[in-house]
Amino acid sequence: MKDFITIASGDLKVTLLTPHSPFYNRGRFNHAGFVSGVSYKGVVFSAPEGYDAKRGTGGIGLCSAYFDHEPEQAAALGETYLRFGVGIAEKVEKPYLSMDGVKIEPYEITTDVREDSVIFTSKPPKVNDYCFEELRVVKVQGDTLTIQTTFKNTGDKPIHEREYNHNFVLLGDHKTGPQYTLDLPSVKNLTIAPSCPVLEQKGSGVTWNKDITEGSFFNQFDDIKAEKTDYYWKLSLEGTPLSMLEKGDFLPEHLTVWGVAHCISSEVFVEFSVKPGESASWTRQWVFSA
Repeated sequence: MKDFITIASGDLKVTLLTPHSPFYNRGRFNHAGFVSGVSYKGVVFSAPEGYDAKRGTGGIGLCSAYFDHEPEQAAALGETYLRFGVGIAEKVEKPYLSMDGVKIEPYEITTDVREDSVIFTSKPPKVNDYCFEELRVVKVQGDTLTIQTTFKNTGDKPIHEREYNHNFVLLGDHKTGPQYTLDLPSVKNLTIAPSCPVLEQKGSGVTWNKDITEGSFFNQFDDIKAEKTDYYWKLSLEGTPLSMLEKGDFLPEHLTVWGVAHCISSEVFVEFSVKPGESASWTRQWVFSA
């Protein structure tokens, strides 16, 4: 099996990792629908989480993750549990951390590859009464990348989860700094924590008050508007046509912004609860301009 899948539509080209690719065999990000590269009109929009393999968690581009990990919390020490999007792991004394070298047994993920889309179907076995099926459709059309996800609870226990996309991006080769604006129309109150002094409010979003040359920044926005907005966030570069936005069909549970000099990650969380036999679906879209 090839390690990469490429789909395209006009000027938009997207590269995805095949499930359980050796280029990502860790336990944080979903192995289905891992978008490792995006380019539009020749401009690269995807960026790596980090360049030091010992410090990061192996992210790059648009990669998603499940957040709450109920099966791990419910498992006894030494028991195996189902890690949504990843595989089967063994419960150890401390909570699973993405940077730990914990062994993960992958489960079945099949692909249906077409010129402009890929369908990923995940069907893990039942582990400690937890089980699910995930259908993830990745499609490109014009200037837009769409990922539609359906999560069905096929186990015997209810599941409450949050899913988020990490969006490790940069607009071309322009490093993080004051030339960027991140519009956040879905955030009601743009509270910036004292621990994130490099961010400052600008209109309905934020900007950076200096060039980021070292370290990382992080801020969480919990006060989300009760009504839908045209998009969740839009990153743009002053004096250029370069921009990128994310929109979807759900109200965010919360939103975070993380980044370093070479990467900006706006993360929008969707929350869902499914009883056995029930399904939840949500759609994310990214629109690119260059």
